[in-house]
Amino acid sequence: MSENNPLQILVSKNRQILGPYNLEEVEKMLRSGIILQTDMASIDTGLNWQPLLAILPPSSAGLLQSLPLPPPPPQTNQTALIVGGYVCALGSLFFCPPVFGVAGAVIGIVLLAKGVVGHGIAIIVLSLLLLMAGLIIGALVGFQMSLSQ
Repeated sequence: MSENNPLQILVSKNRQILGPYNLEEVEKMLRSGIILQTDMASIDTGLNWQPLLAILPPSSAGLLQSLPLPPPPPQTNQTALIVGGYVCALGSLFFCPPVFGVAGAVIGIVLLAKGVVGHGIAIIVLSLLLLMAGLIIGALVGFQMSLSQ
């Protein structure tokens, strides 16, 4: 960009939009660790967001190579919640549908809150459907037993 219209960069950090900053300010913040090369950024408009690494000009390549890589995001193991959700959903078909069905739905909601969208929605839907099926089966079995007495 020309001297009259310097590059203006917006940075998204912790759900806040910072800036606009010029290239020198962004490079200084990168060196100090205030922002990371993986933070989302936009040039001028704030409409198109990309990792900061993708929008920096080639003149910043030396700086980027000297920066340490950001730490990987913490790994959270959601397997136990996912398995527990499906077990509760299936349990609602055979054992106390209101308790297991609601428990499965709650686990699905927790998974949604943690960002595990696919399993979260599947567990919620499955829990509620099997809860209804379990109630119907329980009513039919109870009715059948009352007829046989």
